[in-house]
Amino acid sequence: MTHFKIETSTLELESSKKLEMPSRTLLAPQSLYISNFKTPANPGMNTQLSFSNKDLLLIEEELGPQEVEEILFLCMDFALHSSVRELLSDLNERSMLLPSGLAELLSVIKRFDLLKRYLNLSSAGVKILLASNSRILSEYRVLMVEIHEELEECDLESLLFLLKSQLRNGGKLPKKTFLSLVIEMEKVNLIGPGNLDVLEHNLKTIRRMDLRNKLIKKKQPDQGAQRGPYINAFKATPTHNNITSIENTLRPTRSMYDLKGKTPVQESAKLSQAAEIDERYEVRHDFKRYCLIIDCVGNDASQLEHTFNNIGFEVEKHMYVTAKELENILQQASMNKQLQKCDMFICFIISRGNSDSLFGINQESPEFSLDKVNTYFTGQACQYLIGKPKLFFLQHYVVPDAERASACSMIERDGPYDSSIECDGWTRYRNKLPNEADIFWSHCKVDDQELQTSPGTSSLYLRSLCSLLSNAKSRTNHHLLDIHTQLNSLVFNQQPKYCLQLKHTLTKKLYLPSF
Repeated sequence: MTHFKIETSTLELESSKKLEMPSRTLLAPQSLYISNFKTPANPGMNTQLSFSNKDLLLIEEELGPQEVEEILFLCMDFALHSSVRELLSDLNERSMLLPSGLAELLSVIKRFDLLKRYLNLSSAGVKILLASNSRILSEYRVLMVEIHEELEECDLESLLFLLKSQLRNGGKLPKKTFLSLVIEMEKVNLIGPGNLDVLEHNLKTIRRMDLRNKLIKKKQPDQGAQRGPYINAFKATPTHNNITSIENTLRPTRSMYDLKGKTPVQESAKLSQAAEIDERYEVRHDFKRYCLIIDCVGNDASQLEHTFNNIGFEVEKHMYVTAKELENILQQASMNKQLQKCDMFICFIISRGNSDSLFGINQESPEFSLDKVNTYFTGQACQYLIGKPKLFFLQHYVVPDAERASACSMIERDGPYDSSIECDGWTRYRNKLPNEADIFWSHCKVDDQELQTSPGTSSLYLRSLCSLLSNAKSRTNHHLLDIHTQLNSLVFNQQPKYCLQLKHTLTKKLYLPSF
């Protein structure tokens, strides 16, 4: 893991000594040193507030085009650059990236992986660091980036049409994004921290009431945090007040830096609370949840649909499909833009098959490989679900002609599958979980003979799962892995012939919603 390099400072600021400010500049001094700089990751260090050029280059290489645009926009109040490399170098020379400047930037664009890699900070640590330091970014620009991330392409086209006559270039943008639109609006003074009425009105016109409400809620700056100043880069002129404001944002608060490497009791309590929250996936009541049910047998879809409707999921159900249709359904579901507004995705598949494939309703049609089920929902294939839990539950009826019929009583818990183990004569299960986080895979295999013996009977596995999830107390007090442990116990005690397998790459505890 690469961490940022910090050179030991040979200079310390005396409290009585004032910095000399360059004339007519919006930026902080070229060199600023603070002794005893501490973060939750590196208490008690004497440091110079700068990164190495190598670290800045590595960070730049990790950023995508949208993140580059967002960072350049966020920093327009104190630096205008055409590349992130130049911008980061500029801010680094002026000691604005540390102690908290880079952490603030990366948290706004939601690159928590880079925060962990280069600053060794978790989400909880970032919250504590930012709460203890003044911000460099204006609330207005942060708000515009949040709207930019949630606005859909058709919404942007509508806004451009509404504002076309009011823009200098007739609505033709150098880059067709919401942030480029905001910049053009700033040029003609149509928008700013105290001038949001035009945008609010147009968001109402295009029926994006969620974004309009966000705008109204954040019209006034947060009084609990010292935010960075706003400067219209196309109209404002530098003033001494601007310089003073930015200088103040670079001064750490006493609570973080004055205890010689010890964390204050109040800060420790805050960190513990934030860490506890950070261990859970965020499940918000105002967000949607999406449940996809594909039932090629016909015994369980109705019960699943009823259960998940009752706990706040939007359910999409497909009955009696072929393997090819099953594949198309998964592919289309992964491309659904509504997933962007969801905080959780669940998929149920109920089908006959062999050891590593699904048949759908026609055993003679091409099979659908189990290896492919979750590949449509990886971060590369479905960016809408990056960082969100993706849960897969499979009830797999194994056809005797395709398998060596035999009872299976092994319950495999978390961890990789050992290819040297066979399940009492069953062909080895070869499904592999993608090498990425936030996936939960629960797979129940049973001999297809069970369907022939009791053709209208629902699956014990799915019936027990619905029972557990219908219990609000169980759902509230137990996270998903605990619930699955109870599921294992219920199924195995009643029907040892079921073969249950659980694999997951969840990074946090997941509590299903309670309504």
